[in-house]
Amino acid sequence: LVAGIEFAVPALLLLQPRHGVLLALVFHQTINLMPATYAGGFSIAMCARQIIFLPAAAAGASATLRRGVGFAPRAVGATALVAVTTGVMVAIHGSLDAHGGIFLALALFYFLSIAAPAGGGGGGASGAYGHLRLEEQPHAVAKMATFVALVAVPPAALPSATLPCCGLGVALLCLWAPRFPLRFALAHATDLTGAAAAAAAAYGFLGPVLGLQMMASSTMYGNVKNYGGSNHLLVPTGLLQTALAEQSSAAAAPAWLSD
Repeated sequence: LVAGIEFAVPALLLLQPRHGVLLALVFHQTINLMPATYAGGFSIAMCARQIIFLPAAAAGASATLRRGVGFAPRAVGATALVAVTTGVMVAIHGSLDAHGGIFLALALFYFLSIAAPAGGGGGGASGAYGHLRLEEQPHAVAKMATFVALVAVPPAALPSATLPCCGLGVALLCLWAPRFPLRFALAHATDLTGAAAAAAAAYGFLGPVLGLQMMASSTMYGNVKNYGGSNHLLVPTGLLQTALAEQSSAAAAPAWLSD
């Protein structure tokens, strides 16, 4: 179930960003409810980054709050949900630390942003989000479910099917994405958008592969071995450590690298 949700979140963020943010928030809050898995600091880090999927909220916090509160029934529902969750957190943990409180405050801000329908609120044809609304794909939930079923179910029953199933799943996401990855890469190869995307990919994935990053990497709850060989089914980890394990290799490498 956890693996399925882990796959569902990025797929839905790609295909239907507003609902992807909602799923991500619910998933992280579920983790925070359990004492054994509580990770408020990590949840804050993930929660703060969801703002890129709600550009209208990023453009103006006060306008976002006014717009969300303007849709009273949804605003009341969002506020009540956060209030009940806060009460449950206190009941389970006995108190609410700063990490948990900040996460819940950010979640309320996001909920109010999502509460305003994209096709209403006096914004004309473009809706309450105006020109800042991210494109959403038709049948996004069905596509997300298809992707999750493909990459999670067959590999669990037959590990040798992992690589072909994941490859097919990624190919489907590329076809369903609002912009085809190759077209996006060519269009933004030399601008700030492309540089930001490349930096994000390097930060999120390249560090553990090279063996330069453990904390704040994309291996949370993955039980991925960072050193001494990889247990990941698709990619290696700790490549630099493996390459420099031999004394001759370490001697030939620059001092700053082999130290």
